[in-house]
Amino acid sequence: MIATPNGKTLYCTAAGAIWMQPAAGGSANADAGGQRVAMDPDGKFMAVIDLREAGLDFYAAVDGGAEREIR
Repeated sequence: MIATPNGKTLYCTAAGAIWMQPAAGGSANADAGGQRVAMDPDGKFMAVIDLREAGLDFYAAVDGGAEREIR
């Protein structure tokens, strides 16, 4: 489990997906596929590893921006 630097959003991995949960409560939503996740120290991006796609790594923007592959 990881959190954004401001502590407002939590992310965890379960059932082959990255789940986003507002810290204030509410429903969790599947944000992206993947089994591992790490947050950029500035909170702008998270790195995700999706083992189901032969180790495909990509950045996913926390603000909902486009995913970019890490080679």
